[in-house]
Amino acid sequence: MRISHQQIYSTIIRSINKPLERLTEDQIKMATGRRINKPSDDPAGAGRAIEIRSKLVAIDYFSRAVEDATQWLNQTESALDHAQTILTRAKELAVQGANDTLTDEDRDALAEEVDQLLEDLVSTANSKFSDKYIFGGTETSKAPVVVTRDDNGRITEFSFQSNSRGVRREIGEGEYVELDVTAQQVFGGDDGPIQSLIKLRDALRNNQPEDIRETVDELDRALERSLNARTAVGAKINRLERKSLELQDEKLNLTQQLAQLEDVDIAELTVDLQSQEIAYKAALSVGARLMQPSLLDYLG
Repeated sequence: MRISHQQIYSTIIRSINKPLERLTEDQIKMATGRRINKPSDDPAGAGRAIEIRSKLVAIDYFSRAVEDATQWLNQTESALDHAQTILTRAKELAVQGANDTLTDEDRDALAEEVDQLLEDLVSTANSKFSDKYIFGGTETSKAPVVVTRDDNGRITEFSFQSNSRGVRREIGEGEYVELDVTAQQVFGGDDGPIQSLIKLRDALRNNQPEDIRETVDELDRALERSLNARTAVGAKINRLERKSLELQDEKLNLTQQLAQLEDVDIAELTVDLQSQEIAYKAALSVGARLMQPSLLDYLG
């Protein structure tokens, strides 16, 4: 059976292309550092890699939510701590103002300080985080507390623009944390801290010891309310810290799985690459010799 030159050339080309294809694949793997560069490299592995990457995207989303919620609650805790400092000082002034030995001038001086504490407390109730009011409930774009002032600029009345619906963040699949400390909860009520400071200031100005004594108990209740809110916030911050560590551990585990699945063994690949280069050069050498025409080729 006579073998044509075309058949010989086709066989030679195939023998050259096979090591060339493997050499090219190894070069791509070396350049990318990845064992799987297209689904056909390992269909099952590629599918698993897509699944892992999807989980990593979700972890990054939840991690950002945890960080945002933690910063929000840290700001809330700081504001509540400041409110407690204000109320503690106000109580000291109330106890001092209830002393029957004080003169009108003494109580006026105390009233001036209480008035400044009132301004500070309203400012604290309107605290922000990233341009959002932290005590506004879901009404984060409006100041929770608005005030009415007299002709001298003193606060005489106040009202709320906030609501009682808390903001929440998704920190895991179907897992949420409530950021639900609102202005009404901490600062509201007829005997709440804002109203108590207005009452204390006016009682000091009007020299009314009985009303001053009433505010001592009101401020005690306000301090307890603020402390309870701060304790709840602290518990949520601790929960978020645990969640953050959990997400970090999960991300590390998945990243390691992805590396084991996709990353190449450089040492092994280097040996294989050298072998493919040798095979390719050998195929080229053999092919070159076989494809050289002779006089007998033309005579035949």
